[in-house]
Amino acid sequence: MLHFYHGVMGSSKTAQLLMQRYNYMQLGLKVALVKPAIDTRAGVNIVYSRVGLQAEAEIVLEAGHSIRERPSF
Repeated sequence: MLHFYHGVMGSSKTAQLLMQRYNYMQLGLKVALVKPAIDTRAGVNIVYSRVGLQAEAEIVLEAGHSIRERPSF
């Protein structure tokens, strides 16, 4: 299952993502966080929300790379 969320800045997209990830993991489901390598605000592989939630991204995509090129986690 793949979800895309969009909204204005400050609309809690990342916070919702991290809360939903937690809920899915509690149900025993696998969740892969994917982020672009250009986003290094909180670290190369950290997905961070301004409300203080954070998690490690399983996949960090470099410019020009595709998610299909990476082996499954």
